[in-house]
Amino acid sequence: SSKRCAMVCFGVGVTECAPTAEDLLRRGAEVRVLLGFRDSSQVVMGDRFERLAEAHAGRLRVAHFYSRPRDGDVDAARGRFAGRIGAAAFAAHFGGAWADGGGLEHLHVVGTSAMERETIGVAMGSGIIKEKIRGHPLFLLMLGPGGDNAPWRPLSPPEDGEL
Repeated sequence: SSKRCAMVCFGVGVTECAPTAEDLLRRGAEVRVLLGFRDSSQVVMGDRFERLAEAHAGRLRVAHFYSRPRDGDVDAARGRFAGRIGAAAFAAHFGGAWADGGGLEHLHVVGTSAMERETIGVAMGSGIIKEKIRGHPLFLLMLGPGGDNAPWRPLSPPEDGEL
C-alpha cells in the first residue's frame, strides 16, 4: 500500500529490489532508488531499471553510486556518482516533497547485514526519517533471512554470528 517508497540496493540486492519496485509502480506508487556498486561493470539489471523509468516517467528515479568508479562511470546528468551513499546523497535523493506532495513513506534496504546497518545510520543521519519503531525507521521490507516476510534463505555462511 506504500505510495512513496525509497530503496537502497547494493550489488546483487538489486534482484530483490526490481520486482518490488515493479509491483509498487504498477499500484501507482512513486519509487526512488539508490543503487550501490563497485563500478559500472558490476551493475545488475541496469537495463530493467532503465525500461521501468521510461514506462513510469515521473514516478521512478534511479541513481547509481560507484564506490570504486572506473573511467567514464561518473556522469551526474545521468545519475551516476562516485563514492559511497552518504547522508547528503540520501537527503538529496529521498528528501523534499514527492510527486503527490507527501514525503518518504517507506524504506527498503537490501545488501549485506553491514550495508543494511550502515544505511540505517545514514538514513537517520540524513534527518529525513524521524519516526522510529523499536529504534528503526518505518520499513517496507527489512526482515532478511529468517524474517516472517522473507521467503528466501541465505546461500552463504552467516555474517557477524547472525542467525
